Amino acid sequence: MTEAKSTKRQRDTKICENLYQAGDYFRVHRRHRVLPRHAAEDDLSFLLTTFASYPRHDMKDFLEAWKALDFGQIHTVCTDSESRPKFMQAFYDAALAYLWSGSTVIRIGVFYALYFLYYSQPLTWPRAPIRVEPDTWKLLISTCADFAKSKDAFTVKAAAFLLRLRKDNGFVYTLQSQIETTNHLERMEMESVYTIRKRLQEFEKERLTLDPTSVAYMEGKGRKKLRSTADAYEQAKRASCSGPQATRAMQDLLYNMTGTRETKPERLTGALMNTTLMADEAAFVNTLQRMEAEHWRERFREIHERMNRDKSGRLDSRTRLLPSESPTTTISTASRIDVTQSPRLP
Repeated sequence: MTEAKSTKRQRDTKICENLYQAGDYFRVHRRHRVLPRHAAEDDLSFLLTTFASYPRHDMKDFLEAWKALDFGQIHTVCTDSESRPKFMQAFYDAALAYLWSGSTVIRIGVFYALYFLYYSQPLTWPRAPIRVEPDTWKLLISTCADFAKSKDAFTVKAAAFLLRLRKDNGFVYTLQSQIETTNHLERMEMESVYTIRKRLQEFEKERLTLDPTSVAYMEGKGRKKLRSTADAYEQAKRASCSGPQATRAMQDLLYNMTGTRETKPERLTGALMNTTLMADEAAFVNTLQRMEAEHWRERFREIHERMNRDKSGRLDSRTRLLPSESPTTTISTASRIDVTQSPRLP
């Protein structure tokens, strides 16, 4: 690692001075070097936003977003084997929080994020499993089932990757995902911090549920019902325009407008098909989807501009783990850890 970047990384970490701070930080070094939990949340949010701004929303798009951000370099931050499970769980929790999002694209990104985070872990240490609480597990399985039943290929593929992760024992079912200290006195002193964080997480879930992109994307049954209604109306209009009454009405309209008496039914039907009456009723649904795509591109552009304005590597004056010089910046490391830009997929 270069001297400048090494100095920056040391500046990003800090000494955890008291137990109150320990509730909102996770350790990355045996000498009590810690990083704020929201650093992982910010980086994960940027990864999902980058993925959502891409057009196809499949694994290839997620891999491109992963490589563009050099996201595999997060593993160079924590080299303490004892701290690795808690370090990785911070990213897992940040990803699982987006399961409550109202956007299908983001939930697809959650599946890929869990898959990539798990399999990109260096083989220097045992892979840290994904700890999942009961409520989150129910939502995860139900979302996977909905994706598997969907007729959209990109959702079915995302469900297949999650099932592969489950088959490889990547999940651990637990009553509490957060890894706490075994010291009873320390847990008592940090109880207030955990309570506040729990309340903030509930507010965050509510915010994600009301994401404006879910309205534009017309999720689930509402979107299907609107499209099926538009298709049925389209067929009814075509059937009506092919009948004798429609051609007679078009004949009178042409005579009143141009003074020409057209008698051939096929020409009258063709003229009727070119009127505004035969406008595509599904265009409204497509417009909503274009709005959703543009919304994610604007989010990505806004975050990227803020990163470029801040040369110190901080997003909104908060510590981040990813390099900030450009989306393709590579951080070299002097350690012997084998970290690649993309995960070693099984």
